[in-house]
Amino acid sequence: MSLKEWSIPKTSFPLPGGGEIAVRGVSVELVEALVREEREALVGVFDKVMGRADVKALAEQVSKGEEVRVDVADLGASDMALVTLQAAPRLVAKIIAWAADEPDAVGVAAQIPFPTQLELLVEIGRLTFETTAPGKFMETVVSLIRSARLGVSAAQSLR
Repeated sequence: MSLKEWSIPKTSFPLPGGGEIAVRGVSVELVEALVREEREALVGVFDKVMGRADVKALAEQVSKGEEVRVDVADLGASDMALVTLQAAPRLVAKIIAWAADEPDAVGVAAQIPFPTQLELLVEIGRLTFETTAPGKFMETVVSLIRSARLGVSAAQSLR
């Protein structure tokens, strides 16, 4: 199969009150856009997630250049999604809308009930790591967040 014939894996979820939403995994391009547009929220979530011992160990392996094989369930995807929901609800809505290929529907995604948002985030995470090597993805995210931190620090020092 050629790249042009490939279709992005998606999972559909029923929405309360009717209808459904189909989401896909997050690409590096989307992560870069999120870092650019939601820098402070991402840094806050990143700091909370990086405080976890399992995530710290994974990040250390990645920074040493070790090949990392991770099952999303082992990372506690539900716990990470919950931290993100609590720390940055607007970021969650943007991730859901963008993963549904409906970037103009952030406001609608923000109104989806909490339990459904949590399920959607967990599935977006699963699809992301199913189609991307987790170690490489983590490396990219760590690099982007570090650069975002520098930008936030620089902006705060100008205040």
